Amino acid sequence: GALLIARSEYPELDPAACGEILDGYASRLRGRLSGSRQETVEALVELLAGELGFGANGEEYYAADNSYLNRVLESRLGIPLSLSVVYLLVARRCGIALRGVAMPRHFLLKFEASAPGGGGELFLDPFNGGRLLGVKDCVEVLESNGETFREEYLEAADDRAILIRMLGNLLNVYHSASDSRRMNRIAAMLKLLQAPGS
Repeated sequence: GALLIARSEYPELDPAACGEILDGYASRLRGRLSGSRQETVEALVELLAGELGFGANGEEYYAADNSYLNRVLESRLGIPLSLSVVYLLVARRCGIALRGVAMPRHFLLKFEASAPGGGGELFLDPFNGGRLLGVKDCVEVLESNGETFREEYLEAADDRAILIRMLGNLLNVYHSASDSRRMNRIAAMLKLLQAPGS
């Protein structure tokens, strides 16, 4: 889904090539997984944030390319949502129980309680170097963004919700740039995803 969104802007994009990049990352990660949840989290962060250098594009936060997966894979820079998508796609290839969390103004990931090693939910912030967070830390992130904590803000987001948020981010970028052609294209995709039964 993320690559289909990217192809709307980059029609020459080869989804298979992007898939191979992610497959390669997953292959490197598999050899480091020991079964302990804490070590799994640390191995994922060490690979993506440490060795590969995926991180925050703070200088050009509102650039559209931060929301196109192919460009994020090329530059290894992105916003909270697009970086989280990279982590999710690598984790899924390795069978890691990682889910998206669509908090207001900041996207996070969480390892479910059913992950290897048990324990409660553990949150991960790819935008801030893969920092590990507990629920209290998530509350602080929300409050620093002027939001009041609500339990549902920490619920897992499904793939449709993630793609809708990605399109919403792009819509805001193009609206700010008064780019009506791209706005119309993104709005049409958003309408399809939000349609009942789609």
